[in-house]
Amino acid sequence: MTAFCYVFELLPGVDDEYDRRHAELSPLVVDAMHAAGIDDFRLFRRDRLVIAVGSADRPVPEVFAALERDPANREWSDSIRRLMSRATDETGSLLFADEIWRLPGKDSA
Repeated sequence: MTAFCYVFELLPGVDDEYDRRHAELSPLVVDAMHAAGIDDFRLFRRDRLVIAVGSADRPVPEVFAALERDPANREWSDSIRRLMSRATDETGSLLFADEIWRLPGKDSA
């Protein structure tokens, strides 16, 4: 299992629209995420800051490359990114965050 995290900010005033569009997310996008290898995906929001956290059953670059090839996901991404500011770096890549610590399991001691 490979964990991933990325962050971005929403444009001012789009909070309600962002939340509504996720509540109405197409099952085709969900299917694309599962097909790409995503096992878990969660969004956390504090005001305009959004933190996306998930896990996948294969390397993260492969997962996101597969998502970019899926027509339903590509349409969704193009649409939802219009509500974001500071969503990608200078190369167009998502702003992934590196994991620096994880709580050890109870049985690992």
